Amino acid sequence: MSETISEVKRGNRGEVGLGTPGSRLKSLWHRYNKNARKTGGKVSTLKVFLREIKDNPDVKAWKANKAGKNNQKRTEANARRARDEGNATRLSRKKSK
Repeated sequence: MSETISEVKRGNRGEVGLGTPGSRLKSLWHRYNKNARKTGGKVSTLKVFLREIKDNPDVKAWKANKAGKNNQKRTEANARRARDEGNATRLSRKKSK
């Protein structure tokens, strides 16, 4: 059997995704501040920077994610189970007479 193994060059990690809106905004902010330092401009905080580019779709997506857009909702059965477990734990801590 003659198998040829294609060797991957060191450092090649293949295709990398876009990342989250937050990570894209933070990298953009870092690049902005790096250029501002080079040119002697004003370095801004992340909050101020995001206010300046508030029309960017990533800013809107990041704010929606922070507000809990992608949080999973508990099903009624799961909430009931958690409530019953909490009650059982509470009852087990009580001292019996």
